[in-house]
Amino acid sequence: MTAVFDQPETEPEAPSETPLDASFLTGLNADIQVRADSIAMPKVSVNRGGFHLRLEDGRLRIDPLELKLAGGTVKASATAQPAGSQCHP
Repeated sequence: MTAVFDQPETEPEAPSETPLDASFLTGLNADIQVRADSIAMPKVSVNRGGFHLRLEDGRLRIDPLELKLAGGTVKASATAQPAGSQCHP
């Protein structure tokens, strides 16, 4: 599987100061695994990569995220949970 992200370069938008209503996440559960042999993006070529995303009762966890690029490996994990019914993006 090859993922291609080809978007024109634009100025990044400033983060919104308006809270994001994340209350809908509380009722959702998901377990998603994505793997790709290559990922093509402007100026970056990833040889192999993937992530495991879990959403359980409003808590989002990405563990692990792993990318093979530039002769090395990037590994990361992240967890996010709204402090109430709203969170900032």
